[in-house]
Amino acid sequence: MGEGAASLLTECHDKISDWATAYMWTCRTDYFFKRAQFNASSKIYAAELNVGKAGPNHGEDGVQQPDIDDMTNCYASGGGKSCHIEGQPYLFGEIHHQNTATTEEVANFQDNYQTNIGALIKGEQTNLISFSGNVVYNVFDLDNGLSMSPVSSFPVACHVHDQQIYPAQGF
Repeated sequence: MGEGAASLLTECHDKISDWATAYMWTCRTDYFFKRAQFNASSKIYAAELNVGKAGPNHGEDGVQQPDIDDMTNCYASGGGKSCHIEGQPYLFGEIHHQNTATTEEVANFQDNYQTNIGALIKGEQTNLISFSGNVVYNVFDLDNGLSMSPVSSFPVACHVHDQQIYPAQGF
């Protein structure tokens, strides 16, 4: 299995985790964004990160720290899952800080991610698209770079939540 995002299944390894993530975070955020009053000057950005933890797998020599048992399947080179908060090590350059052995593709992904998020933080021109009435997700993908998607990573679950669950809860 290569280090590319094509090796990743979803944000969560177990199907119940997918459902919980969709219900509590992804779909609820998507539901809010669709109903918010954003305009051309809105500075709200939604992003999805499709990349696993860089470098050797859990428990191997040279593994990027922290390396904990709960992250066993988070490595792009191994378990096939992207893990929550994996953007942080890419943003802060942990590949370089920890001298993590990885591919040039992963190192370039990190540099591109840092450039785009850094420009956004500094108020500079960025390739990211903000919400302005249309729901758009900025997708950072190891295989495809930065792209835009009109739907979240859970389109079927979010549709069910939007039509049945959230309205019944008074949202």
